[in-house]
Amino acid sequence: MSTDTTRRSILGGAAAIGAMAVTAFGVRAAHVPTDEEIERMTEQLSAAMKARHGGNWRWAIMHKEQIVMVIRDYQ
Repeated sequence: MSTDTTRRSILGGAAAIGAMAVTAFGVRAAHVPTDEEIERMTEQLSAAMKARHGGNWRWAIMHKEQIVMVIRDYQ
């Protein structure tokens, strides 16, 4: 898969999320995920990486720095 395809799919997903915030009654605030939801999504990504590439995967969420990492654990 090319890098452009990946960027395109990410941007398309972001647009879809924005579209979900619009209702028949106008625009409402977009859902802000809780810490638990963000952890669950990160765990799902870690599991997907394990299924695709094997091995064990670790993750870290740094809200202050606005960074999420999913990395392979080679230990």
